[in-house]
Amino acid sequence: MAVTVYDQSRRVLGGLSVGSLTASGLPVFGSIAPSGKVWFGDVTNGKDTNSGRRADKAFKTIGKVLTKAGANDAVALWPGEYPENDLVVAATQPNLTFIGLGGRGAAYIKPAGTNQTALTVNARDVSLVNVGLEGKGTGGGLVNTGRRLRCHACKIEGGALALQLKGDTVGNGDSSDCLFEDCEIAWATKGVELKVAAANAVTVTQTKFKRCEFHNLSTASFAESGVA
Repeated sequence: MAVTVYDQSRRVLGGLSVGSLTASGLPVFGSIAPSGKVWFGDVTNGKDTNSGRRADKAFKTIGKVLTKAGANDAVALWPGEYPENDLVVAATQPNLTFIGLGGRGAAYIKPAGTNQTALTVNARDVSLVNVGLEGKGTGGGLVNTGRRLRCHACKIEGGALALQLKGDTVGNGDSSDCLFEDCEIAWATKGVELKVAAANAVTVTQTKFKRCEFHNLSTASFAESGVA
């Protein structure tokens, strides 16, 4: 099935073939062409006992989605606040794409617990489109160790640091060659932290920020930490 994808001004951005996706007319940022399955999350009307494979059979939690989604799959998130703690995209789930439906940041993860990170990405080639990520306390919005992360029109905010790009141990990940485009990074102690995790870890390099807005960051927009 071909589906038309819109931006917030309802300009057609393109079409995609994704089987059972039926969110016609609902504005979406960006476009995807997944080669795998499409999964649905709907915190308002979904159930984790559903199949998750159709818009009207969506899972309720992203945690449930992550137990099913595999490499090259796509996840469509209906608008709403997803109160889930420390969600992780595992290294075994590369090329996973998340798309938040609705207006900018209308689908967002906001942990229910204190000192929690909204999402950690340990896989390579993950894409986030119009997804809100709000950390709490000593946590943050997004922690990434995977190469070639792509974030488009996302809101990354809250906590001690909104976004941490982490050079992990060799062979695990290094956060290099990432792109953040038209994102809002805000309402945190630090905006972006580049961190070398250990003495034998690799350094974060070749990461670009295009047309991003930084605001209400009490310490710094960019910072470095970890082993020299």
